[in-house]
Amino acid sequence: MTSPVNPTPASCLVALAWVLGLLLPASPGLAGKLDQVRDATDGCSPRDPEDGDEDDEVGEPEPVGWTEHSGSGALPGRLPEVYFLPWPYAHGHRGRLFDFGALWRQFPDAVLQTPDGVVTFGQASAALAQEPELSSWSARIEAEYALDFSRVHRPGLALTIDSTWGLGLSTRWTHYLEPTSSGELDQLGIGDVHVTYRVVEAPFLEVRLGLGARAMADDGATLGVSAMGALDAFPIEPLVLSAMIDLGNLGQAFYAHGRISLGVALDRVEPYLGYDAVWIAGPDAAVLFQGPSAGVRLWF
Repeated sequence: MTSPVNPTPASCLVALAWVLGLLLPASPGLAGKLDQVRDATDGCSPRDPEDGDEDDEVGEPEPVGWTEHSGSGALPGRLPEVYFLPWPYAHGHRGRLFDFGALWRQFPDAVLQTPDGVVTFGQASAALAQEPELSSWSARIEAEYALDFSRVHRPGLALTIDSTWGLGLSTRWTHYLEPTSSGELDQLGIGDVHVTYRVVEAPFLEVRLGLGARAMADDGATLGVSAMGALDAFPIEPLVLSAMIDLGNLGQAFYAHGRISLGVALDRVEPYLGYDAVWIAGPDAAVLFQGPSAGVRLWF
């Protein structure tokens, strides 16, 4: 007897999009947006409806708490030392970063030490003992579903990792599914990966810049380079405002991706609603995907 297979979030998203694609008929004149992407990037040839059901291979704000005791190694616009709370607004704190400034002002003669990741402030050790567990790194995983106004379904997954040193990693994969007039379901995938650096960090605002690469997986692979900027703002508990812009190329085409979302932090879980737009413009074709999105983030 074989053991039961537990579905993954990614397989559930793709299955949901496939069912919706079968239920929603293709609108006249609107089908073929994925073929336009192929034309713009000069990637793979358009799929022939006679091919059947072959699967595609998818293979600067003021420094916070800056004092003469904070040391000389910090950069302007950065906290002297940055550690992450378990999730946004954890235990009544604002945002996601722990504000050492308040403790510096309360204990101006204290000396910051971080042996083996354990944070102490000398005289402030008693106060720190009452704080939530801090970490030198943070990660978030998100699953999202976006619907294009031309009924192209766009489920996706993303991972963002940050560190106390400012360096991080960001990656996102989106699967595009389009019902065609012949009753088939056309599909392709576009993903990217960026190495990021946090240029602004405060309890209420974080800004990251990154460089990386992009790939489109269809009947073959089309590659490109990418530059991105992203921010997370924490205006008032429990709201989380996130935005991102990503510019570069995909094959011969210019590629632009912008997104914005507003979420509610419920401990480690953040459901959100947003808007997502992708523009791909090549010498032979240009195509715009845009529409509302909904998803959930898990903070670690």
